[in-house]
Amino acid sequence: MPKLARLGDPGSHGGAIITASDDTFWNGIGAARVGDIYGCPIHGPNPIVEGSPDVYVNSRRAARVGDATACGAVIADGSPDTYAND
Repeated sequence: MPKLARLGDPGSHGGAIITASDDTFWNGIGAARVGDIYGCPIHGPNPIVEGSPDVYVNSRRAARVGDATACGAVIADGSPDTYAND
């Protein structure tokens, strides 16, 4: 199962997730969701466009390692111990 993504977690283009939930946390860090922004150093800010089909945070799909952003980057790392479905 993929790790759940959080504010500050890295992506494959060298940037990080720069927005996340302000009231739901994985390991004390804001939970990332579809629509949250990945700060891509190549393409600028882009939303996360893929997420869990079953786990929702604030009515939005939870983002996981391997989920894509609009610029083509994928989330590269996440919570060390919080996971969601394949």
